[in-house]
Amino acid sequence: MLYIPCHNDGAAHLAIRDISSQYAAATGKLAFGSSQYVVVLGLMLKPRSDATDSTSVPVSYEVDLNGLGDGEPIVGSVRSHAASPAREVKLQSHHLYDNEWNLRHGYYPRSYISRPLLGHPRWHLQTPYFSFRIPDDSSTFEWQIHPSQQGRMRYTLVRRAASDQQQQQVSDSDIQAIYYHIGVGTSLSLSYSEGVLLLPTGQDSVRESLVVASALAMLRRLRELHGGNDKRGTGTKKKSRLGAMKGLFGKE
Repeated sequence: MLYIPCHNDGAAHLAIRDISSQYAAATGKLAFGSSQYVVVLGLMLKPRSDATDSTSVPVSYEVDLNGLGDGEPIVGSVRSHAASPAREVKLQSHHLYDNEWNLRHGYYPRSYISRPLLGHPRWHLQTPYFSFRIPDDSSTFEWQIHPSQQGRMRYTLVRRAASDQQQQQVSDSDIQAIYYHIGVGTSLSLSYSEGVLLLPTGQDSVRESLVVASALAMLRRLRELHGGNDKRGTGTKKKSRLGAMKGLFGKE
């Protein structure tokens, strides 16, 4: 259980920590995603966002981002402290408003995260689903949101085998991670991000590093949907926000 501290697009450094013990003590047997769960999660004592926190909670991942000015390429790194030797994933977006983020690891030349298009009967709309592929793996990894079944503050990372790309049902074995936002809101299209990232035990350290990096890229794209830093034309911004609202409020 990782805590992703509160941050916005101006954050240059983040310390992501394992809060499994605090989380278990605070939430107990509460139903995941219930109203009481949301309140307890918000009130739970959390570590600070930087690496200078004097608490006993160790840093699992350190995140550094550069190029935070308007229109600059965004580059950064996600370094794992939990693995030996330490793992590092490079993040890169060639332009602030690119749909595509590159994820690079020493073992994998390149993978990417992007916002795909899904067809609907009467319109073609950008949905807040985010997918990436890993070289030498035919599966697609997809961050999915299901507002009507799971609420609007949760994203689930699903592994979809090449043989069932059209299959809608998701089994527990397909779930690779769950991100849950901390706070109260109508959707995840916010100007800031803060949440917990639930990961399966025993996951390969390289794969986990890529999952963490993909979650951070996804959160960045969601903040762009909020529109706070969007300098594009008014017509483009309105269209983007309309698409975000349709996707986040159940038009799947």
